[in-house]
Amino acid sequence: MTKFLAAFLISTAFATPSLTLAHDHMSNDHASHAHQGASIRTDLGEGLYMIKGQGGNILFSTGEDGTFVIDTQLADTAAGNLALINEVSDTPVVFVLNTHYRQGHTGGNEIFVSNGATIIAHENVRSRLLTEVENGKREQTALPVITFSEAKTLYWNNQQIEITHLPNAHTDGDAMVRFPNANVIHTGGTLFSGQYPFIALEAGGTVSGTVAALKKISDISDADTQIVPGHGALSTKRDVEEAIEMLEESSSLIRAEMMEGHDLKDILDKNPLAPYDAKYSSHLVSTEKMTTQLFNDLMATDERAKRAVEGNKTLIDKAQDATQDAVAVTKDAAVATKEAAEDLASDAATVIKDLTDGNDETPEVNGSLMDKAQEVTQGAVAATKDAAVATKEAAEDLASDAVTAVKDLTNGDDEASETTEEETTEEQPMQNAE
Repeated sequence: MTKFLAAFLISTAFATPSLTLAHDHMSNDHASHAHQGASIRTDLGEGLYMIKGQGGNILFSTGEDGTFVIDTQLADTAAGNLALINEVSDTPVVFVLNTHYRQGHTGGNEIFVSNGATIIAHENVRSRLLTEVENGKREQTALPVITFSEAKTLYWNNQQIEITHLPNAHTDGDAMVRFPNANVIHTGGTLFSGQYPFIALEAGGTVSGTVAALKKISDISDADTQIVPGHGALSTKRDVEEAIEMLEESSSLIRAEMMEGHDLKDILDKNPLAPYDAKYSSHLVSTEKMTTQLFNDLMATDERAKRAVEGNKTLIDKAQDATQDAVAVTKDAAVATKEAAEDLASDAATVIKDLTDGNDETPEVNGSLMDKAQEVTQGAVAATKDAAVATKEAAEDLASDAVTAVKDLTNGDDEASETTEEETTEEQPMQNAE
């Protein structure tokens, strides 16, 4: 083991990853398959094999230097997977590379280490595994003892093995592994082939980082590249391109809804990702979960989209307040008008009573009372007109306020509503499989 570690440390200290080498390899059409329980081993040629089963996909290299394994799936599948490896390898597993920290890719670490393997991973993988153990989220697990920050290259089993960090993609510790001689790539957790991806936002993952990672993988691939995704079937460059298109388009659809002021509940109700449901929704990530993580990602990374959603809530509150004020003022005006009319009617009734009942006064006095009745009547008419005018003016003012509030809601402010051409997170078993 000391010899292997020394060789690794020396090679990684001086090697510069090359992304230009590519050679012929066995076509997947002629690949052989073997089964171990739920796991399936596929021969990719040149001593490379893929194991698909529960959790993330495994890729391993066999040869005289020893077996190099990428990811270990789950604890309860590790022994079976190790048996599948030993069926085609005469040498022990020397190194295990974890492409990220999540349990579906690191759950079998203990089994492999107990059989002599040494774990390699990005420095953030070790940090997150330690944190999960300390927080009681998982039992003690075998940790990476060799870490890297950006990129490393191994020369192993007559293969050049390029390990590259993909920042803030599926997580903040993702790595892809490329075998340029064999033209094979393991994408780590960045590619969920033919299904919605799970993006661990709480662990530094982002949609934009995932897209960037997939574009990098696509750029170093060709039509013959065999691509082992984190989840899903053995894939091609075209599968990666489709994943990029789906992510960019679906994120754009969610953002468009947010820019109209819609919150998560509204967007889930509208389901703008419905066209993708049949093809991409899975037991790992449903359309509802995909919508939610896209929304949460944009709320965290797109200030304009966030402001549009949160700003619209403020405007709705403003419009509701204005409407309530309008109702209250209109009610007050109606009460005031009614009270004024009742007072005037009472005065008029008193005058009329004086006129009709008569009294001992002279006709001249009765004439004076008639004049008084006319004056009261005119006063009542004038007061009623004034009250009506006041009510009308108050209603017009409140209506104007309401119009302004509605305009703000439908048009938005200049910053929140602009769109330019430049802008272009189940049950534990499911979580373990991610």
